[in-house]
Amino acid sequence: MAKRKSVVVLAVLGAVAVFAAGCGSGGDDAQGNDQVSTSSQESTTSVPTTAGAEFVPESIKWDTCTKVRAAECATLQVPLDPDSASSPLIGIAMIRLPARVPSRRIGALIMNPGGPGASGIEFVPSIAPGFSAEIRDRFDLVSFDPRGVGASAPIECVDGPTRDALIAIDPSPGSPSALRRARQQVKSFVAACETNAGDRMPYLGTRYVARDLEYMRQALGEDRLDYLGYSYGSAIGLSYAEQFPTRIRSMTLDGIQDVSLTGSATLGQQYIGFEKSFQNWAADCSGDATCAFYNAGNATAAWEALQLEADRNPFPTSDRDGRVVGPAEFLIATIRALYSRDAWASLSAALAEAQTTGRGDGLLALTDSYTQRRPDGTFPNIFDANTAVNCADTIDESDNVWLALEIELAASAPHFAPGVRYAGEFGCGAWPVQAESMQPRPVAAGSPPILLVGSTFDPATPYEAAVAIDAALANSVLLTRDGEGHTSYVTAGNDCINRKVDDYLLNLSTPDPQTVCPS
Repeated sequence: MAKRKSVVVLAVLGAVAVFAAGCGSGGDDAQGNDQVSTSSQESTTSVPTTAGAEFVPESIKWDTCTKVRAAECATLQVPLDPDSASSPLIGIAMIRLPARVPSRRIGALIMNPGGPGASGIEFVPSIAPGFSAEIRDRFDLVSFDPRGVGASAPIECVDGPTRDALIAIDPSPGSPSALRRARQQVKSFVAACETNAGDRMPYLGTRYVARDLEYMRQALGEDRLDYLGYSYGSAIGLSYAEQFPTRIRSMTLDGIQDVSLTGSATLGQQYIGFEKSFQNWAADCSGDATCAFYNAGNATAAWEALQLEADRNPFPTSDRDGRVVGPAEFLIATIRALYSRDAWASLSAALAEAQTTGRGDGLLALTDSYTQRRPDGTFPNIFDANTAVNCADTIDESDNVWLALEIELAASAPHFAPGVRYAGEFGCGAWPVQAESMQPRPVAAGSPPILLVGSTFDPATPYEAAVAIDAALANSVLLTRDGEGHTSYVTAGNDCINRKVDDYLLNLSTPDPQTVCPS
């Protein structure tokens, strides 16, 4: 059987550079960077509604999407604060590709690509070609921009040039003056978020997104929910399962986030995962004389030398805005390529270019792929939303906790540990909204079987998290892919995973426990 189209799903990794990524884990952007217009993108209104448990959403009114052939778009009105009886409404932008054989339709498969901050509106047209004919025939493929994201009451803090400057902040400032500048940039960013979206900031956490998911189920007229969540989308699914366990038909969570972990524990787990993938890339390149960055069999030492050079003398590029590749861009480019083995050759070529020509164009292209920077220098609001969601979900921790993490990671993740001490301060330390308390791992008592999919060398949502969540849930099955890369179903082109998830979605048949699919 031929492999289906492979789609890259990124997680937004914490504190790689200040606000180049937020302080949690998740899946992002399996789509291209083209913006997709909906027929109605009114994101907020001042119309009061009866919220809380009494709120009943109106049925969704679909209309033709302006830029996606065969897709339909709509905006679902939900309360900003579902616990308040006088909450204003916000609009949740949604997209649907209807089932191709209506007479055999099972229902709506609602999907989330992760992030936090990734647009589901852009995700659907990108991932749809990868699904099997049976899934496309029998399910409506539905997704949405979560509150605060894309076209759903977006939180938008800064413009493109300011975002460029935030991305370029050295993750490990080497002098007191550099640290002061970084802190001032963070302070200015947070102030801009408060000015532009202060009224929404307390209501962007995952618990609220899960409530919106329940409103979607009701508005779609589905008796029970079919849900597919990638990476951070697993956190949305787990929150839904804990709140509404008996309203699930099927739930597939791919690239599992351990929602019980603190921000420092999550980041530490991720950095160790990326270190393992880095070592695997380096070993692969060092053992192959045809690798562009072979370096006589020592790619690791050559990478370390280039990292020092980027710190001392950033690599120039042909970028029209004069951007260079400094220590932040160098690290982001590396991490971007470690999400998928398919990108290893691009990393090797970009490093070889910097080594032989002194130029960083290839590395900058990888950085822009990660940050979703558009050719005109603008960005989607993924990182503003990412910070807002993560900081709503993550309790602030002391500087001593982050310093201890950096010391611990010096041995287990030496290529990513420097600068971790600033992750809390540059992530959620300055955020003005009080986060909710950390919750124990969900149990979801009373749910049908929940299918968890984990990859043994997933750097962004490491396999250990999938094992932990599987042990905690009252009714779950863990399906394992033994291999590299972030997420698996459709995204990795793995026939074994695809067939078993398809069988679950179509027939509610779970794989045998401890099933392992080879890459």
